[in-house]
Amino acid sequence: MTKETRLFLINFIPLHSIRHRLRHKIKATERNYTIGEHSYTGAEFIAPGTIIGKYCSIAAGVKIGADYHPINYISTSPNLFKESYTNGKLSRFPHIEIGHDVWIGYNVLIIKSCKIGTGAVIGAGSVVTHDIPPYAIAYGVPARVVGYRFDKPTINKLLKSKWWDLAYNKLLELDFSVEPKVFLKNLENKKQ
Repeated sequence: MTKETRLFLINFIPLHSIRHRLRHKIKATERNYTIGEHSYTGAEFIAPGTIIGKYCSIAAGVKIGADYHPINYISTSPNLFKESYTNGKLSRFPHIEIGHDVWIGYNVLIIKSCKIGTGAVIGAGSVVTHDIPPYAIAYGVPARVVGYRFDKPTINKLLKSKWWDLAYNKLLELDFSVEPKVFLKNLENKKQ
C-alpha cells in the first residue's frame, strides 16, 4: 500500500467500516434503493429509488438526494403536499443513478435528479447539482468537471469493455494499477 493510499484511507474513509464491507460480496435492495456488488457506502442518506452500480466507493457523510421543497408551490412545507407514490417510491424524491466504479468523497451532497457516470470521481465536500460524465473528476460548490481520468478514446474503450460485469474471481487475476491500454489488453485476453 502506497503512502498516498494510506493517507486517502485515513483522511476519507474510516478503515473499520471498509474492511468488513470489502470482504463480502454486497448485492442488495434495501430501503428502496439498490446498491451493486462489491460497492460500499458510509452514506448518511440515500433517497428511495437511487441506483448505485458495482464497485463504487462512497465515503461517510454523503447524502444522495433528499426530499425537496418546490418554490413554485403556494407553500414550501412538505406537510401540505399530496403524497404521490409510483412503484412504492415517493415521486417528489429525485431519481439518481450512480454508474459503476464511482468514487464519491467525504460529505458530498447530491441534491437533484442526476446521473453520475461510470468511473467518475466526486471530490470531498462537493455539491452535485447536475449530471457528471463518465470518468470525469468533479468537485466544488456546485461541483464542476475539472478534468477526466483518461482521454476520450480510452474512456470509450473502458465503457465498452464493461469490465465490472466480469466474474469477481477473474477480475482478481487482473492488475488494475497498470496503464489503461495494458489493462484493456489483459482484459481482452481474460475474456477469451
